[in-house]
Amino acid sequence: MAFGFGFLTSQAGRHKTVTMRPSPRSDKPVCLKSVIVRNRQHTGDLGSLDRRRLCKMATDWTPALWSDTFAQLEEDELEHGDSWAFQFNYSLTETLTKEERRRGWKIYCHRAYGRFRCSRCSKRWPSARAVVLFRYRLQSSLCRGTVIMRPFGQACRRCDGDFERPGFSPKVVEDVLLCLFGKIRKNCYGEEEEGDEDLGSDSSEKVWTKPHESALCEACSQNICCQDE
Repeated sequence: MAFGFGFLTSQAGRHKTVTMRPSPRSDKPVCLKSVIVRNRQHTGDLGSLDRRRLCKMATDWTPALWSDTFAQLEEDELEHGDSWAFQFNYSLTETLTKEERRRGWKIYCHRAYGRFRCSRCSKRWPSARAVVLFRYRLQSSLCRGTVIMRPFGQACRRCDGDFERPGFSPKVVEDVLLCLFGKIRKNCYGEEEEGDEDLGSDSSEKVWTKPHESALCEACSQNICCQDE
């Protein structure tokens, strides 16, 4: 049986609950129902206990959390009548060819607070430098847009094995996607970008983490993430 957390929004007095699908990294279902908040002022609506439980559970990479949140926010954030698809590509790169640029593709890279779990020893660790990369474009003639996402992993210091993909809390996922929607509105629809769109979700959750180890970071190995930024 899946258990979730819900709360009422302060403006409309309603709530939305999204049921997570099984994680692709485990045969066990992810027992998490995440609340999709459309107003950034709701960060205090969850109790501290619920927030800690949500963050603790968000150690596995969960694609459905991203795609479901994107679908929930799209209608309000992109009010132009176009249909947007959200996809994943785990070999996505930051470099666009001249032909890809001509076809309208754009890049957005974001650093957020994430949590990792080693698939070998089960060690868990947090990081404020979990990197996610997006490619996006709008095909105006087809009234269709596409977003492609790639999360970058980190390796366990103890095992020095494969890169593990990050898990994110629902609040962090929402913050990242709101920043992405701001980029889409600016670069695809010509709207002015809000002043706080690119502050990053690492500023919304002040959590102490150990110094970033670039040798264990998949993004750093591809010169996408810089320790000195």
